[in-house]
Amino acid sequence: MLWLNACIKETVRLHPLAQSLFRQTAQDDVLPLAEPIITSDGKSCSQVPIAKGQVVMASIYTYNRLPSVWGDDADEWNPNRFLDGRDIKQTSLGVMRICMVLSVLLTFSASIRGCIGWRFAVMELQSVVTELLSEFEFSMPKGVYRLQHGPAGIVLIPIVPERQSKELKSRCL
Repeated sequence: MLWLNACIKETVRLHPLAQSLFRQTAQDDVLPLAEPIITSDGKSCSQVPIAKGQVVMASIYTYNRLPSVWGDDADEWNPNRFLDGRDIKQTSLGVMRICMVLSVLLTFSASIRGCIGWRFAVMELQSVVTELLSEFEFSMPKGVYRLQHGPAGIVLIPIVPERQSKELKSRCL
C-alpha cells in the first residue's frame, strides 16, 4: 500500500487536472516572493503589492514541478521521493497538512478553499488502480512516445504528439 500511495501522490503531482488556481483578494496586501525577480526595468523585486479585488493566479502545474521544492528531478516521475525520506522542502499548504506528504502538493488547492473531495479522490484512485492492476495486464507500447500536457479550458489533457491528428494539433498550439 505504501508503494501504491507513493505512485498516486507522484502522479497527481506531475499531472494535476487543473493547471491553475484563481483567487480574488479581499484586501490590499503584499506578496513576499521566495526568490527575488528582476523586473522589466532591471530592478530586483522581492515582494509584489496586491490591491483589493485583484485576481491572482497560482500555477499548480509550475509549483508541483519546482526544483527548489522537489529537487533536481522535479520533472521526472519518481514515486521514491515519497518513500525514501528525501528532504522535500515542507511548505504547508493549509488544510492538506493533515495528510502529511500530500500537504506539499498544490494539486487539491489548500486552506479553506481547498478541494473538499480530496480524501474521496485519493480513496477512489486507490480502489480503481488496485482493481485495474488485479484484473488486467499492462505494458508499454512499442516505440517511444513523448507525453505533453495540452490545455482544454481550465484543465490539462495528456497529448501524445506523434499520434495526434492535424486538427487537434492546430487547436492546441
